[in-house]
Amino acid sequence: LYFQGNAGSHYRAVMDSLRAVRVMGWGLVQYGLSSLASALVDVSLYAVLVKWVLAALPLSEKLFLAAVIARILSSLVNYSCNRKLPYMQNRKLFPTFVRYYTLWAGQLAASFGLVWLGCRFLGMDELAAKLVADLFLAAASYQIQLRWVFRKQEEGEGLWGRKRERA
Repeated sequence: LYFQGNAGSHYRAVMDSLRAVRVMGWGLVQYGLSSLASALVDVSLYAVLVKWVLAALPLSEKLFLAAVIARILSSLVNYSCNRKLPYMQNRKLFPTFVRYYTLWAGQLAASFGLVWLGCRFLGMDELAAKLVADLFLAAASYQIQLRWVFRKQEEGEGLWGRKRERA
């Protein structure tokens, strides 16, 4: 592959590879920090709502209201932070917003369902069940945001990622 000991190339295999890994790794760190900030908002507000503000409500209503209120605020933090990440900045606002909140609704439903199941059938504390459920969902959310929510749309592509038919 290399002629005369790589004399004609300025490619430095190790250094150039490390530079590429650093760039990709930094994006993951930035995403992690924005996720951590929104998770702190989400879990803190959820805890206050479940343990004090909504404590007198029946389990289902308490969990649902706390999840919706906490997720609304934390999603605003998360979406605005993620929009500023270098590999997500120049994406169109409307499509990413719609896809983000479609994912948000699915995550909200999954989180509520998992927390309710953990509390109802496993006897878990509301906050512990939320932490377990949301940790599981976070890995899926990262991949979905990267590959669908904030991915670059191609010319002629519709909101959901399919090519639009020309009439």
